[in-house]
Amino acid sequence: MVSAMFSADLATWTAAAATDLISRTNHGDGTATLRFLSPLPLNTIGRQFGRVNLMPR
Repeated sequence: MVSAMFSADLATWTAAAATDLISRTNHGDGTATLRFLSPLPLNTIGRQFGRVNLMPR
């Protein structure tokens, strides 16, 4: 299971919803690339930070 969170200040984190996962590409070697859409509005904060939490099945 994978979850993503986004922050403007590294202190307050907003979890991405399942609908924020915009694409997943499986590479066939056990790895994948996941692309998330941030739930934070970029135009008001200037920059964002993201973090990913991976949990084993």
